[in-house]
Amino acid sequence: METKLQSKQQYPRFIQNKPCGIDKFDGGSQERLAKTIARHFCQNDSLDEECTLPRIIGIEGIWGSGKSNVVKMLERELSDDYYFFEYDAWGHQEDLQRRSILELLTSKLIDDGILSGNATIKVKGGGTKTVSWSEKLKYLLARKTETVTEKYPLISNGMVAAFLVAVLTPIFTFIAYAVKPTPTTWWFSLLSIIIAALPVLIALCVWKWAYSKDHKYGWSYMLAIYQDKVEKDVCYETLSEDEPTVYEFKTWMQDISDFIKEKGQRKLVLVFDNMDRLPAEKVKELWSSIHTFFADSGFENVWAVIPFDETHLACAFGDETDEQTKQLTKYFINKTFPIVYRVAPPVITDYRSIFNKLFVEAFGETENEAKETINRIFRLVNPNANVREIISYINEMVALKQEWCNEILMINIALFCLKKTDILANPVEQILSGDYLNGIQTIINNDLQTQREIAALVYGVDVEDARQIPLKKYIEGCINGEEDHDINQYAETNKQFDTVLEEVIQCMDNALIDKIIHCLHKLTRKSDVILRVWQRIAQLKLKESIEKQVFPVEYQELLLHLDTESQNHVIAQLYKKIVRFNDFNGGDYFKTLDAIDRFIAQNKLACDFTSLIEAKTVKPNTFIDYIQAANATDAAYRDNATTKAYKYYQVATNSEALDNYLANLLPDNFDHADIVKTLKDNSTYTFPTLLQAITNCIDEQNVNKDNIGAIFTTYRLLASDEERPLPVTLDSTYINQLHSELETDGRNIKESGYCTSLIMVDLFISN
Repeated sequence: METKLQSKQQYPRFIQNKPCGIDKFDGGSQERLAKTIARHFCQNDSLDEECTLPRIIGIEGIWGSGKSNVVKMLERELSDDYYFFEYDAWGHQEDLQRRSILELLTSKLIDDGILSGNATIKVKGGGTKTVSWSEKLKYLLARKTETVTEKYPLISNGMVAAFLVAVLTPIFTFIAYAVKPTPTTWWFSLLSIIIAALPVLIALCVWKWAYSKDHKYGWSYMLAIYQDKVEKDVCYETLSEDEPTVYEFKTWMQDISDFIKEKGQRKLVLVFDNMDRLPAEKVKELWSSIHTFFADSGFENVWAVIPFDETHLACAFGDETDEQTKQLTKYFINKTFPIVYRVAPPVITDYRSIFNKLFVEAFGETENEAKETINRIFRLVNPNANVREIISYINEMVALKQEWCNEILMINIALFCLKKTDILANPVEQILSGDYLNGIQTIINNDLQTQREIAALVYGVDVEDARQIPLKKYIEGCINGEEDHDINQYAETNKQFDTVLEEVIQCMDNALIDKIIHCLHKLTRKSDVILRVWQRIAQLKLKESIEKQVFPVEYQELLLHLDTESQNHVIAQLYKKIVRFNDFNGGDYFKTLDAIDRFIAQNKLACDFTSLIEAKTVKPNTFIDYIQAANATDAAYRDNATTKAYKYYQVATNSEALDNYLANLLPDNFDHADIVKTLKDNSTYTFPTLLQAITNCIDEQNVNKDNIGAIFTTYRLLASDEERPLPVTLDSTYINQLHSELETDGRNIKESGYCTSLIMVDLFISN
């Protein structure tokens, strides 16, 4: 039945989760069970006391099967003759159970007028006392103390002073009389008075001083002294405490039973709910009390009803899956309950019907189109759900519907509530892939609207803003190299991919540009939007300076995805960065340009790289590095492989400076015969200074086993054909010495490169 509050509410509205005492199943199984139990109550109480069964029953059923609802229906059936009190054992698990039961039960019985008038209590030390039930409860639960007090009055400072004044005043009066002469004068009389009053005067001075230190020594304190009041005691107490015992509990319940019979009140039914939710030790403790009080002799006018789930109850006795634990649980149940009634779970027809009834109760007729689909997917995902779980599910939908109104379809709200755990475990992957729809994918499609609305529910943003969030986060994960992220996974299947990708790139930090290039290089999809993305990436990349003269792999990957115009622009800008590099290196320069050249040729890019090359004059040492790198390059990929490689990129140096530089390397640091050989046929470069320096070295025999090869090879290259044999040579003795040194040094003369030079020298000498 709807409450007045519910009838005034608009849909959607929350469903009451408490037992309502109404059997909503089509089969009426709960109603039938409640009537059966009610019949047992009446029949058992109609028998003679010696023929009755113990007034305790068990109601067994899985959690959420409707045990509490059966109890409510039972209460309705027996409301005329039985008073029901429900004790939530789970809610009072931190309390002392016997004390908590008595306190709650008695207070409720008093408030509802079941216990009224006076009752008798036994007073400690013997005797009885007539009190109200409220006072009797207080007496039972109160901490009872027995106090033995011993008092020892203390003599205060004031009492001591008063005693001294009383004793000393007569003495000083006698002294004053003794010292007074017979013929007296006025001042002797005054002196006698002062002497007699001296104790009082001293006492008043001391009192005034004490009062200045502490104002408690006022006139009231003086009066207290003279009225024999004692302000301080030393007390010793002996305490003893009592809590309600098993005997007291049983006696109390018996008193209630007797009172009910005497006054003709309704019989009491105690319902111990949620006992199977307690920790193991608490279950055993409460079970022991219930068995002690109700399973044996029990009480004539008190029933006990214990709803429980056997599976969860078994946890108190060990592993619920263990066979021995199951048997032990059954033993305790059979030992405690003479009768156990079972609440059957709903059948399929009930399941479908109860879901629809509860759904209509929450949403009215406003969501009829979605009702059957929601009912169906819920039953597919939760084939064994109970009523409590159905109510919880529908209330969760109500909460979201109230929040989002008509912004999100009811079916998607239901879908989110149903699959929330799977979705939130990995929202991006789940929303995009639709894996969370496993089992219901034939009913619900993972279309763009579903993705958008589920994303809005996950991230709590407007539906329009949420449409791109899952894909956006997935692309960001791909760029950041997260595990199990493939940029191609949704590129073809998700219609928003190109748009979202462009938005992600626009919003990404420029510091991630290299990661973006590496990620998108793996993307196989081609489109105008993706080309536009690559063009933007190229613009961002070109804004970066280069750290060294190389052809970075990022530029290589970038060039493969650009149009011809953009490719030429990127190569031209990269070339400028390389040729104008601050720490210019001739060898790196040649290698980098050669790598670009090869890349263009291998990938058949429509780029005239040669036209970009500009002449560059460098220092001799840089030029030497450039020549050496060029000499080490395989130029076979070029159409004109006969051209010397160093000529490709228009690097030059001053001939005279190069000549002087090489000459200054003699004799010990010269090892550049290859440079002279490469440039020998280039009329731009001549080496007169180097030739003269070599001639001087030979003439002065400033040649050793380390430099003889380079010196004589260069000498041979630079000497004209007319100067044969060479005008300056080493004598045979020195040559033999060099041979000996090389052999002693353990070198292979052929491998050292000196063999040809020495043979050549020998030939020149012989000539």
